[in-house]
Amino acid sequence: MISILIINLILLIATECRNVFDVDDKYLLSNLIKQDQERFTLYRLTLSDVPSVTNAEDFKVDLIGSEFLMIRVDNTTIQWRIRLDNRVPNHLVFYPEFAVSLLSSHKRLSTWEVFVRVPKFFDLNPTTLKIDEL
Repeated sequence: MISILIINLILLIATECRNVFDVDDKYLLSNLIKQDQERFTLYRLTLSDVPSVTNAEDFKVDLIGSEFLMIRVDNTTIQWRIRLDNRVPNHLVFYPEFAVSLLSSHKRLSTWEVFVRVPKFFDLNPTTLKIDEL
């Protein structure tokens, strides 16, 4: 009898955990919007419940490996990972281009929007510049 109760309890906990961490949550899906452009892919991420003391310099966007972006906010536990559609070549040093915008701010919490632009194609041929062009 006790073992049946324990099994039912474990199944109930597993079901609730799945509901809490389900990626198909409509709220989580609305936070990340991907826009395909001709030469770039633009990722727009809305982060809410960010501490109000946060400023634009606290946001960091890094490339992890060759196919993931990680968006972090310094001095917080906020992290988002985005899987890229196209991998960045392994031998290429790439710093993602990003911008942040403050949407709203309240007493202790604020909402920010992060824009990350990633090229669809990488020109791997070196370009030589003349002194006049510098």
